[in-house]
Amino acid sequence: MKKMQKSKINIKTLIKKYYINVITLIVGVSFMALGGAMLVSAGYGSDALMVYNQGLATALKIDIGTAIIISNCLAFVVMLIVNKKDIGLGTLMIAFLLGPLVNLVLYLGFLPEANTIFESIIIIAFAFIFGTFGISLYMYSSIGLSPFEGILIAIKEKKKWRFAYIKIVNDAIFFLIGWLLGGVFGIASIITVIVYGPLIDMFTKIFTKLNIIKKEEKLPEIQSETLK
Repeated sequence: MKKMQKSKINIKTLIKKYYINVITLIVGVSFMALGGAMLVSAGYGSDALMVYNQGLATALKIDIGTAIIISNCLAFVVMLIVNKKDIGLGTLMIAFLLGPLVNLVLYLGFLPEANTIFESIIIIAFAFIFGTFGISLYMYSSIGLSPFEGILIAIKEKKKWRFAYIKIVNDAIFFLIGWLLGGVFGIASIITVIVYGPLIDMFTKIFTKLNIIKKEEKLPEIQSETLK
């Protein structure tokens, strides 16, 4: 009876941890959408995938949110083939929720409009902060990689190349394709290459220090005790 009671307690702990992970993921994806929508609204360029999605939206004459869903679904199919082990709730939420959230933010029309270069710089700066904050939270939730990142990780593990080099080549390709399709490539796009990495690293260290999510894995202990 004591062993059964201990297992129940561990299961409750696991459920609580999973709940916190999901909340962390949802908040992260929401901030990613806010940052992405702000960059689109500012019109000075976005990160590589957003430029690509803008180009896809222009070429297919669809809204940006639908383009995000389409591109992520295509990447998701590839991820199913090359990196199934890193698919999780985070993968699905990035694929199917990020696009509609970007559309929603743009539709609500509450984003500030820039009338001067200084105001544009402020908006872009906040977009960088919100976007990288969201990416860090999504990654910190540890319940699945986005489809595109899942593919990059698969390449890294198979080829043993440095992730930084793979990411640079990947971004360059998507910048070029997006720009050719009609996406907006600008000064903000160049800045994302420089500042996104350090900002994501900074926020990740903060989340780790705050210990929002307990990283101890309880599932093996639950399984072993339940079988006794």
